[in-house]
Amino acid sequence: MTICVLGEAIADLVPAAQGLYDPKVGGSPFNFARCLARLEVPVRYVSPVSSDALGDRMVDEMRLQSIAFDPANRSPLPTSLALVAYDNGQPRYSLYREGIADTDFTVEGVLAQIPAETSIFHTGSLMLVPDVIDRVAQLLDQLRARGIVISLDINLRPGVVRDQDEYRRKILALLPMADIIKASDEDMALLGLDISDLDAVITRYFADSMMVFTRGEEGALAYVAGLKVNVPAYRVSNIQDTIGAGDTFYGAFIARIFAIVKSRSAWADESFLVGALNAACAAAAINVTRAGCQPPSMTEIEELVEARTRL
Repeated sequence: MTICVLGEAIADLVPAAQGLYDPKVGGSPFNFARCLARLEVPVRYVSPVSSDALGDRMVDEMRLQSIAFDPANRSPLPTSLALVAYDNGQPRYSLYREGIADTDFTVEGVLAQIPAETSIFHTGSLMLVPDVIDRVAQLLDQLRARGIVISLDINLRPGVVRDQDEYRRKILALLPMADIIKASDEDMALLGLDISDLDAVITRYFADSMMVFTRGEEGALAYVAGLKVNVPAYRVSNIQDTIGAGDTFYGAFIARIFAIVKSRSAWADESFLVGALNAACAAAAINVTRAGCQPPSMTEIEELVEARTRL
């Protein structure tokens, strides 16, 4: 079995000394794939990668991390860029997304890369903007027909979209196609959903899916088949930055789903969900102690979970 990932691979231009910028490999789905690989989950990246020098770095990173990638899946279009700035320690991104490599795909081209043994297909983030989402919907429709579990990280990026109403409308229309959905409180607000009554929102929009809801320092929630599970966040005193924390969280969570993906009824088990959310929160807590997105190993996650269990 394997997990396939479609989504942006971006060069994050991180501030460095003397007013310079240091390009780092990033992008939410790309970071998600890196987390899975770090946890020794078979993963394949199916978005095109630029044939420019930054694309070469991304291919090298995938080779280093043992992320499967078709070397022929390169695009002559440039790598997308994100100019990173920090506001009270939180990263802000100015995205450059016109005519870039990771959106240079066709539905047929992606389907040709999906191995028969694929059990989970993951996408989201900048694949949900209006000029891409229709292709994504066609793709998900065909993958669902194959019985593949669909994972969706909403991870909204309103700064790159002019028509916010169209953006929200198309995402809300896509949600029923996903089996597992991750969102943050900020995502819900940007979708125009009132999280003051989160249970009602889940019932209306996510009743037929597993919903994973991240709440930063307050921890995380999971809803599935009428079951609600809540776990606290891990306390972190030495935060470096939060780049890739949400992607690392979700990668660790999906790694647990991957282990039992053939038995979907087992998802609605309180003990399983507590364990999966604890592992995910631990992974995110470790990641924020490191500069950039550097997902932990399973051993590191288990050691932190065990330490909290002993308290």
